[in-house]
Amino acid sequence: MENKYLDYERNFGEDTASFYNIKNYLLQDLESYGKSQIFKKKETLFSQGEIAESVFLLKKGRVKSTCINRTGEETLLRMHYSGGIIGLTAIRENSRRDATATVLMESEIIIIPRRKMIGAMEKDGRLGVWVSNIFLHRLCSFHYRFSQFLTCTVEQRLSHLLLTLCCYDSDNSFSLITDFSHEEFSQIVAARRQTVTMLLNRFSEAGYIELRRRQIHVKNHEALRKIAERTKICL
Repeated sequence: MENKYLDYERNFGEDTASFYNIKNYLLQDLESYGKSQIFKKKETLFSQGEIAESVFLLKKGRVKSTCINRTGEETLLRMHYSGGIIGLTAIRENSRRDATATVLMESEIIIIPRRKMIGAMEKDGRLGVWVSNIFLHRLCSFHYRFSQFLTCTVEQRLSHLLLTLCCYDSDNSFSLITDFSHEEFSQIVAARRQTVTMLLNRFSEAGYIELRRRQIHVKNHEALRKIAERTKICL
């Protein structure tokens, strides 16, 4: 399946073939600097507050990053997919983890010690530029999400999220979102779970989506796009 929208990890805003060729080369090169390890579902890569000593290259699988605030509430920050890099705070010396990374399915992960990661970046300037692009994308993503919280309704934020996360099948006949709970959706769009469930049910009744267990089929992308772009549409 192909994701046609900018998601939270797979796309860094570059759309040239040469960028992706360089990315694939760099990922293969990075593997030589670390040690491969298989992690099972629900295992923790690192926890918020720990000293950051390694960077993680997600070769295969899926990982989520979450943080817990002072009141104990957990927020989903990012989903990491195959080819993603996790724990970049380790690049800064004596830094601590600002989030917790949890494995969502059996995953193969390359563990790269901080000094080796920095050495690889010093050796190949393209890797340094690529990592900078990742930081820049995540900063832009944070700014965008923050602006959404200030200026968009929950309905608009949820519509954009559905478009962001959906993947198309081979003939573009439908798109599918998997492995997200209503609670995780609510964390991303900063809303109560009950509100998210109510809106998903409204979208389903209107024929925009089809709800299944841990799956959402997006059936009317244009309707969701109009909502996300603040165009009036009747439900």
